[in-house]
Amino acid sequence: MRPKNKANGSPGLNAVGKPYGANYDPNYRMNYRPSYGHLRSPYPSSMKFVGDAPRASDKRARIRLPRPAPLLQDDDQQRQKQQERAIADAVKRFLSSVAYLERHLRMDIAEILGGRADTQ
Repeated sequence: MRPKNKANGSPGLNAVGKPYGANYDPNYRMNYRPSYGHLRSPYPSSMKFVGDAPRASDKRARIRLPRPAPLLQDDDQQRQKQQERAIADAVKRFLSSVAYLERHLRMDIAEILGGRADTQ
């Protein structure tokens, strides 16, 4: 039972340019989807083939940030030491000004009390 072809009687030429064989049926459709597993098996599962859908793990690729250069860490430590020295100097200046104030305050109090003692 050969299928009947169009009015001209032949389906035409194939991709090579030769006429189709007698058993060619242009309306033939496979009843199953062919498996390509035997072609993929020699390769690792991580290999991508043309037409493959993107994997969910491809979207979640982890971006690793580079570590800072050691010189930047040294600069941070030096900056921190400079800030600590500046704070220590400011505290010393404050304490010396308070001591100066206290000393002059005592002298002023002594003068006032000495003056009162004279007025009494």
